[in-house]
Amino acid sequence: MVLKEIRNQKPIIHCMTNYVVANFQANGLLAVGASPIMAEHFEEMADVSKITDALLLNIGTIRDSLCHSMIFAGQLANSLNKPVVLDPVGIGVSSFRQEFIHALLQKVQFTAIRCNASELATLAQIDCISHGIDAGVIDFSVTKTAMDVALKYSTIVCVSGETDYITNGFLLSEIHGGTKKLTEITGTGCLLGALCTAASASSKDVFHSLVHLHEEYKNIATIAANNCEGIGDFQADLLNQLKYKANEVLS
Repeated sequence: MVLKEIRNQKPIIHCMTNYVVANFQANGLLAVGASPIMAEHFEEMADVSKITDALLLNIGTIRDSLCHSMIFAGQLANSLNKPVVLDPVGIGVSSFRQEFIHALLQKVQFTAIRCNASELATLAQIDCISHGIDAGVIDFSVTKTAMDVALKYSTIVCVSGETDYITNGFLLSEIHGGTKKLTEITGTGCLLGALCTAASASSKDVFHSLVHLHEEYKNIATIAANNCEGIGDFQADLLNQLKYKANEVLS
């Protein structure tokens, strides 16, 4: 039902994202009927914010100019009552990223935060051994921490992993399943962040839409993994399955 809502609404999604995954995110959004815009320049933000339906802020390849544009775009989206989703990619890698995310959280109200467990730990100021931008050794309560962060920032927290956790601080859903291949190519979490943004723009019940989206994403990934022989095929078939699923729910 989530992909049906996205395809019916055809939201325009402003992705302020990292150059490693921009193409993958754009193609994933197109596969489910959304329209991506990858605008970054500060001078464009006012015009782009008027025509888009939701904003994704992904800090995977952060730089000074993008920092200023992200804050401005987030504040504009807030003023226009449009959803804003944060993907704090690799926040534990550097103090610069942590300081910038802290500034974002102080200046922008987020509809949802999509992260992995180690990124969640850093958001909550819990020591955690990460592996670059990937989740590492987890020795804390992910569910309690996610609920605490959701309450602190009045948002929905979506934690991706072997089990996904979605919470608004009061309700909590766990989603099992998926495939290890999601961790073997870059950008699958970032694509999920873009889809979360599209779902947030397409539904009045954002929490349950995000729960169902994570369920569908794991199912789609499992089908793609079963269909493919190599990891390159998996990336392509993940996009194929997104489109097939979007079309299937319309029939």
